[in-house]
Amino acid sequence: MLRDFGRGMIFLMNDISFGMTSLPSFSVTTSRSTTCKGEVDTLSVSPAFPAYTYTWNPGNIKGSSVIITPTVTTTYTVSLSSTIGCTATATVTVNVINSSPPPAPAISAPAMACGPATITVTNPAVGARYTWSVTNTSSNTITSP
Repeated sequence: MLRDFGRGMIFLMNDISFGMTSLPSFSVTTSRSTTCKGEVDTLSVSPAFPAYTYTWNPGNIKGSSVIITPTVTTTYTVSLSSTIGCTATATVTVNVINSSPPPAPAISAPAMACGPATITVTNPAVGARYTWSVTNTSSNTITSP
């Protein structure tokens, strides 16, 4: 397009059109908001869009869903990036209880019993609760202190 601005100057101008799109709305979730030190947790973006790149920090981990094993309470930030350089961020905090999970219980019990039998946890963890269940179909009673 030619345009005359007076004084004998004529400029060539081009019409430029462009469209602006906003990044989609998304949220981040954790499979556990509180976890024990060293336990596995999953962080996810919802909904996930395949056309975007997801980067989680700390760790510079890529993906819309990532597996973490935090040892201290940590706030994770995910950056959503488009192919044209637009970015959006969101955060999620995973609270870590400063202790390790209790050890798997060691059990002492007779191999077979034709009457009442005693089953004992030989390495009880302080403050741990144990849930007993019976996997056969016979009538059994469980008594737990």
